[in-house]
Amino acid sequence: MQHECLLIPPTNFKEAVDWLEAVRSTAGIKPLGEAVYALLRETAVSNVKFDSFTTIKSHVRNFLRFDGFTGFPSFRVMLDSVTGYPSPMHAICLNGDKHDPEAVKMNVKGFCDATEFNSVQYEDVHRVVYETIQTAHYLVDGIKKTETYEETYVSKPLWDVSCKENPQKCATMFIGIIPMIYPTLYELYQYTQKYYNFDLHIKTKKNDTLGWLFEGSGFTFYKDLKGKVTAEDIEILIPYVDRDYLKKLYYMCGFWKFYPQSHVYPQAHPIGDGKEHTVGENHDPYERKYRARRMRR
Repeated sequence: MQHECLLIPPTNFKEAVDWLEAVRSTAGIKPLGEAVYALLRETAVSNVKFDSFTTIKSHVRNFLRFDGFTGFPSFRVMLDSVTGYPSPMHAICLNGDKHDPEAVKMNVKGFCDATEFNSVQYEDVHRVVYETIQTAHYLVDGIKKTETYEETYVSKPLWDVSCKENPQKCATMFIGIIPMIYPTLYELYQYTQKYYNFDLHIKTKKNDTLGWLFEGSGFTFYKDLKGKVTAEDIEILIPYVDRDYLKKLYYMCGFWKFYPQSHVYPQAHPIGDGKEHTVGENHDPYERKYRARRMRR
């Protein structure tokens, strides 16, 4: 069933990119960028709450818990972050700690350094919004089976109907679906570093093939997807995705505001608040238990 409103939240990556395509096709890129920037600025200085975020968070957690994602580490990292158990990568983003031993061991040192929001300009936010929407457009256009692919949202001027009067609601939706978009694009980016062909329909016991990735993302084999693609094909379909883009996209999830980690890092505060940031088992009584839990995985 197709949705006729952009305020109906996506439940998986396919629906998320369809949502982005609906925004793009109805001239919503520029106003969405403005609304996202305004929303992040507002939440940085005030205690703003959004009821719609509860529903989005529920969909995000269900999506990230798909069993077929076990071979893709970025989904585990994101699930830890949205459920209140921040990974070492998230600890870097939250606390700016580049020397966390767990992060060094995971080879993520320097990958996700948080930037004080006061230094983030409108152009930065708008570029991430634009590049994310365009990436969704190129990706779906390149992998879909045109004759049978069904869009999640109808082809109407949905931005005017759903978001024009209150663009902040759609900005909340965009920020809310980033935890679905980020790990999927990250894993696709990883595939561009490999040099052989991939069959979108193949799933192996190893759980790290594109078949698992696209099934978990909500695509239906042989109905939504074409057949084989190459690493070069994927690279062409996600032209804006690189380490720098992924770092900025991760930061825009708003973990410092929308996903409080108080029961894991009680001393942690949003970046740029002027308070001292501490991380590690000497500061956090939960840290030792948390790291032991990760080692058992």
